[in-house]
Amino acid sequence: RTTLYEFSRDTRFEGPEFREYRKKLIASVRQFRDEVASQSGGSVEWLNDLADVSHWLGFLEYLNDNHPQSAAEYRAAADAARKWADAFPKDPEPRWKLTDSLVNEGNALFNHHKLAQAEEAYREAVAVIGPVARKHPTEKYRRTTVLALAQLANVLRFTGTAVEQLHVASAAYREALAVAARRSPENLRLLAAARTTLTVALFRVLTELSPPGALRDRPRAEEFGPDPVD
Repeated sequence: RTTLYEFSRDTRFEGPEFREYRKKLIASVRQFRDEVASQSGGSVEWLNDLADVSHWLGFLEYLNDNHPQSAAEYRAAADAARKWADAFPKDPEPRWKLTDSLVNEGNALFNHHKLAQAEEAYREAVAVIGPVARKHPTEKYRRTTVLALAQLANVLRFTGTAVEQLHVASAAYREALAVAARRSPENLRLLAAARTTLTVALFRVLTELSPPGALRDRPRAEEFGPDPVD
C-alpha cells in the first residue's frame, strides 16, 4: 500500500506517457488483491487494505479513461469499507473511507453518463457522512461532507428538480462556510467551489421558475448608482 501511495505522489505518473505502464500495474495489483482476498478473513487490517488498494485501482482506471471499471473498483473499495464500518459502528474512519469511495464511484459513473446510478452513489455518500460529521466535526469529515453534497447538487442538474438542486447546493455552501472559518488554502478553494455550485443552482431556479421574460425585462440598475440627494 505504501508503494502505491508513493507512485500516486509523482505527477508524471498521471500523464499519458504512463498509460501502458498503468495498465500493467492494474493487472498485476488486481491479480495480487484477488488472490490474497480468496485466502484472507474479514479482519480490520485486511478490510482496510482492501479498501485502499481497490480505491487506488479505481483511480488508475480513471486515469486511463476506463470509467466503467473505475466505478467497479471504487464500488469494491466502498464494499470493503462498509463491512469494516458494520463491524465497528462507533469508528468514524471506515465511514469516511466509504464516503470517499462512493463519491469517486459517482464521479466515474457520471463520466460514463450513468447519471441515475451516479445520483444513487452520491446520495448514499451524503447519508453516510452526515451523521459522522455531526458527531465528529473535524475538518476532514466536514470537507468530505461538502464534496458529497456538491457532487450530488451537480448531478441533480440533470436528474432532479431545480428546487432540489438548490436545496442541496445551499447545504454544501453552508457547510463550506463553516469549514472555511479556518482560512487555509484548501478550505478556501472548497468554499469557492461550493459558491460556484450554489450560483449554478440559483441561476437554474431563476431561469426555470421565473415568469417568461422576467429576467430579460428586469430594469437595469444604474451603473454608478443614483445621483446623490442634496
